[in-house]
Amino acid sequence: MSDEQANSYPPDSELNLYYLLVGRVAMGWAAFETRINHTIWRLAGVEQYAGACLTAQITAPVPRFKALVALAKFRGASEERCKALNSLSAAADGVARQRNRLVHDPAYTNDGKPFRLHITADRAIDFEMKPVELQDFQKLELEISRITNRCIQEISLLFSEIPPYDDKSFWQGEGIELGPMPERGDST
Repeated sequence: MSDEQANSYPPDSELNLYYLLVGRVAMGWAAFETRINHTIWRLAGVEQYAGACLTAQITAPVPRFKALVALAKFRGASEERCKALNSLSAAADGVARQRNRLVHDPAYTNDGKPFRLHITADRAIDFEMKPVELQDFQKLELEISRITNRCIQEISLLFSEIPPYDDKSFWQGEGIELGPMPERGDST
């Protein structure tokens, strides 16, 4: 790849499909994170806007899950449920790392094939152009869908086992509705 190709902006129009797939991955992940945030707000018993002021400061999935698991324990979740949530956290971290690379690494083409400039330094530097197959996006989108469905299931199990608590602020404040919320078995 020539320096001229690598330094051109706006990027090559050959990457339009690539950009579309980046958007699909980014939106899938955003929906997953919104589910986690929603659960944190509900477990904290705060209005959604107030909760958003807190969770907007948490930029990675592991700290987000640390807050969620701490609140789950606070609300009386079983050790088994907390282990399941921690397992989900580990899986989400792996998916997030893949997502970060596909979404945040700049993309280029060489002979019509997409590449991304991979730069990480997690105990060792990795600085190179890496080829990207469009199937990589499809696989990641499927992983995000799977982890989101697993998250929905774990959250449902969590709310079915914790004792009743006052979450009126969460329900009465303005915010978003993500579809049917898991029931707790009480009417508070």
